[in-house]
Amino acid sequence: MEDMGEKPFKGWHCARKGDIGDYTKENCEWKSPKDNKSEAHRGEKASSAVLTEDKVKQIKILHKQGLTQAELGRQFGVTRGCIWRIIKGKSWAHVS
Repeated sequence: MEDMGEKPFKGWHCARKGDIGDYTKENCEWKSPKDNKSEAHRGEKASSAVLTEDKVKQIKILHKQGLTQAELGRQFGVTRGCIWRIIKGKSWAHVS
């Protein structure tokens, strides 16, 4: 994009802030390949996502109410390991 000026480093990409809105100078920023990739695979945006943020919120609530990881996994169609990562904040940490 001409309005963004030159890339600060080789391999960097122009990305929209929060992946929403138009590609304008005010709504874009330079991101490293690592940063750009990690945001693209986060939460519901991940192409392989089975869960939504609403379902993750439900999982966290139901776990606090006493449902086991295995029960939650069966209920939401994911593995117990997936539930463990949600509960421990290893994945979906941005959802409270």
